[in-house]
Amino acid sequence: MGGNVARFEVLPGLGWDNLQNKEAGMLVQYNYSECRTTDDGRYLIPDGVFTVPLKSSQLEVFGELFQHWNNFTSTTSSSVNVEAGLHLGSFGISGKYSHESESVRKHQIMDRSVTTRVQARYARYSAHLQPDTPLNPAFRDRLRNIAYYIQTNKTNMARYHSQLLVRDYGTHVISSVQAGAIISQLDQIKTTFSNSYSMDRRQVVAAASASFMNVFNVGAEYKHSTSTEVIDQYLGNRTHSVINAIGGPVFQPNNFTLNQWASGLSGDLVAVDKSGYPIYELISAQTLPELPPSILFPLIQTVKSAVEEYYKFNIYRGCTDLDSPNFSFIANVDDGTCESPETNYKFGGVYQQCKQSGQLSQNLCNGLVQKNPLTGAQSCPSGYESVLLNEDHVNQQSGFQFGGIYTNKIDNPLTQSRGCPLYFHPLKLGLGMQVCVSDDYELGFRYSVPFAGLFSCMTGNPLAVHQDTSFKNPDMLQSLSSYPKASNNWPRGCPTGYSMHLATIENSCEINYCVKANAFSDKGLPPVRHPPFMDLPGNAYVDSGISEEYMISTGGETWTDLTLANQPNSAEEADRRGDSQGNEDGLSSGSTAAIAIVITLVILATVAMVTVMYRRHQRSRPPYHRLPNPETGAENRREYEATGHTEDSPQTA
Repeated sequence: MGGNVARFEVLPGLGWDNLQNKEAGMLVQYNYSECRTTDDGRYLIPDGVFTVPLKSSQLEVFGELFQHWNNFTSTTSSSVNVEAGLHLGSFGISGKYSHESESVRKHQIMDRSVTTRVQARYARYSAHLQPDTPLNPAFRDRLRNIAYYIQTNKTNMARYHSQLLVRDYGTHVISSVQAGAIISQLDQIKTTFSNSYSMDRRQVVAAASASFMNVFNVGAEYKHSTSTEVIDQYLGNRTHSVINAIGGPVFQPNNFTLNQWASGLSGDLVAVDKSGYPIYELISAQTLPELPPSILFPLIQTVKSAVEEYYKFNIYRGCTDLDSPNFSFIANVDDGTCESPETNYKFGGVYQQCKQSGQLSQNLCNGLVQKNPLTGAQSCPSGYESVLLNEDHVNQQSGFQFGGIYTNKIDNPLTQSRGCPLYFHPLKLGLGMQVCVSDDYELGFRYSVPFAGLFSCMTGNPLAVHQDTSFKNPDMLQSLSSYPKASNNWPRGCPTGYSMHLATIENSCEINYCVKANAFSDKGLPPVRHPPFMDLPGNAYVDSGISEEYMISTGGETWTDLTLANQPNSAEEADRRGDSQGNEDGLSSGSTAAIAIVITLVILATVAMVTVMYRRHQRSRPPYHRLPNPETGAENRREYEATGHTEDSPQTA
């Protein structure tokens, strides 16, 4: 192989955080033992990777219009974002926490704008990961460690370390990449300009493309594909613009052309698109042959749950329509609260009854009886209920105000910290939740948010009952004793106009709470929530045998069945343990100790008697003599024979 062959730098096999569009730890092991190269012989590639040269020299230039940030796609990671491989409902937040996506979102909200993107793409190679490529040793050890906790029924430790695995190695593995270069222009254009061309969005895209071509001094024939007037309007309504050069030569603001950029691409290739699949799909009998099949599926499920929890903890439901009064600045999943359904509270009339008691000279009820015109009687129409006015009055300040929920690992959306607002105090709920409450209505009200109940995987939300038509018996809520009976049938959701927020996940059970739509909107965009989402289990390292009973052999070739690791090593050991267990079950500790002492004394007395009798017997017998032997060690062997077989030995005195 020639000395001028460089290593191919744009490789698959990396871990990938699909929420932030960031590289994570190495998942596969690169090995260059086969000295493989790309088909054109220019680059050295690892054994587990193959490349497909894209020999087309076409430079692709195209424009896009994004009217809402939820529809925006990543410039370099759109494929892996779309192919997330997770089924958490009819929504997706992949890539929503990337710097590019958050920048577009902020500008669209603050500037009341839409986004255009024009880019020139050049792809040279496509690199793919071979199936069953050996795993990186560090990643492999982490998986085997989780498998150990699963096998020993340390479920919380397995869950905790799976969350650490996602934190360090990401949610996905990059299985293929396109190597090339991109230069793009991202513009923010006022919504008013976009709306004026609502019947022909192509005019907006054409104006954006013409602006892009102006930057790179492209010929006038393209610029005139749209009118100069539209281009001028476009530039006049532009609130923000950024040009990104990804790969290739460094972008020069002055006198820089696409020809100059294209001519310098070959030496500076980068990943211009990526594909992948969830990290847990790397776990198989081929990549971890030392694990028994009974462990593989629980291991896959545990890591999968950690990936899904990472997604769930970063979902913010609410209204994403900027023009709605219920718009939520932090929402990344629309939950239908933008337009609350109109409620028509039809009036069923009034009536009044009067009953006179005692013997009175006149009827005091005259003029006080009122019939309902809708029924002609003192009653309500069908479908209406009578309400006794002023019978009961509830003080407005009879309960607590709600100030959000947080844990040791999850911030309170209201404060964006692990704490309560001013004048609020935490109340512990569950294993780690802290619910912020306040009874200071004068000073604490400004920091409170309207609250509409809690619900979990086990219990529904009673406050959502009357708005759920599928709930058949709302009268069950009329008494406290009926609550436990009805709780399993309560809707697991929020009342109309309220949005659901995930508080925590305990023992794989989600606990959610409901607050008024857009209640957290004035707090800015929340940062991504990183795992782990639970504290290190309290008994994590109590078992001192974890290092001595580690199940992987030195060479990593065998996996010891932990269900047999603590079993007796022999039948004798089993009998001994059985006898010991029997003693423990049948006798008290004091009785066992007394019996042991008596047996010990009897054994000592017996040994003493045997020793005395043996010595007397030896003194009564004639002595014997050793025969000299010139060979080394023979005398010792003969002595052993004489001592052990005195009666049969012919060597007597």
